[in-house]
Amino acid sequence: MKTRLTLILILAGAFVIGTLAPAASQSTTDKKLPEAHIYLHLFKHMASLEKRTEMAKQTGKNIDFTQWYEREAGLTPSQNEALKTVASACLAEVERLNDQAEEIIRQVRAQYPPGQTNRAPSVPPELLELQKTRDTMVLRYRDELLAQLGDDASVRFKKFVEDKIQPNIKVITPGQSRELSPQQPSVKSAPAFIDPKTPITGPLPRKATN
Repeated sequence: MKTRLTLILILAGAFVIGTLAPAASQSTTDKKLPEAHIYLHLFKHMASLEKRTEMAKQTGKNIDFTQWYEREAGLTPSQNEALKTVASACLAEVERLNDQAEEIIRQVRAQYPPGQTNRAPSVPPELLELQKTRDTMVLRYRDELLAQLGDDASVRFKKFVEDKIQPNIKVITPGQSRELSPQQPSVKSAPAFIDPKTPITGPLPRKATN
């Protein structure tokens, strides 16, 4: 039974990586990740900073966590706004594709109920096709962002992503993601290959000025 559940978890994880997941969590410092995964992580990180900023405002704290990218990546305020806009648009499309993936995964799980079959599920071709669609879409938003930054700034930003973002991304196995557990209730978002909660080091953001 444990083996069968593991295969189902791998099936779900295959949506986000397109291949079977690695055996254990690993740092990406010495391994180059596909750019679609890197920029998806970056967009999710910006979204999480926006959420933290909103939560801070609700508690009376005037702190803009999104200014991390202005300080660390050398973005101007207008370039930082462009990053926010592109990230938001990309994640909205990702959520739509994730919904489709969740439905496919749900249908496959229904075909392999616990204790009723020992057959191992194979990765549906529809799931792999969705992965390709999502990767292509993320890269399109990456290109849109770089175009908005301009030639010089885009070169610096790509170097920043390579030096600062990629090394802080952690690869997780499907078994490490609570969203993949058959015992957990269905969630709206598909399981993440790269953990958007991974901290990216740097000094605390400065307080926003009026």
